Amino acid sequence: MEDEPSSQESQIEEQKTEDISQSPQLDIDRLKHHVRQQGRLLDALSRKNESLERALVGTSSKMDRLLGVLVEERKERRMEVSALNVRVETLNDKVHAMRLAFRSCKKKLIEVAANAIVDKHKGEI
Repeated sequence: MEDEPSSQESQIEEQKTEDISQSPQLDIDRLKHHVRQQGRLLDALSRKNESLERALVGTSSKMDRLLGVLVEERKERRMEVSALNVRVETLNDKVHAMRLAFRSCKKKLIEVAANAIVDKHKGEI
C-alpha cells in the first residue's frame, strides 16, 4: 500500500512538473496572441485616424470656403445698408424741405386770408 501513495505522489509531481514546464509556453503563446491582436487593433485605429484626419482637412477646407462666402455676403450687406442709409437721408432732406415749403405756403395763405378780410372790411366802411 505504501507503493500506491508513492506512485500517486510521483504522478502528482510529474503533473506539476508538466504544468510548470507548459505554463511558461502557454503564457508566451497568450502574450504573442495578445500582441498580434493589439497590433491589428493599432492598425485599425491608425487607418481610422487617417480617415478622420482626411475628413477633418476636407471639413476645414469647406469651413474656410463658407467663411469666405459669409465675409463677402457681409460686405455686400454693409454696402446695401450704406446705400439705404444714404437714401433715407435723402428722403429726410426732402421731407424737411416739404415741411419748410408747407410752412411758407401756410404763412402766405394766412396772409392772403388776412388781407382779404381787411379788404372786405375796408369796402364796408
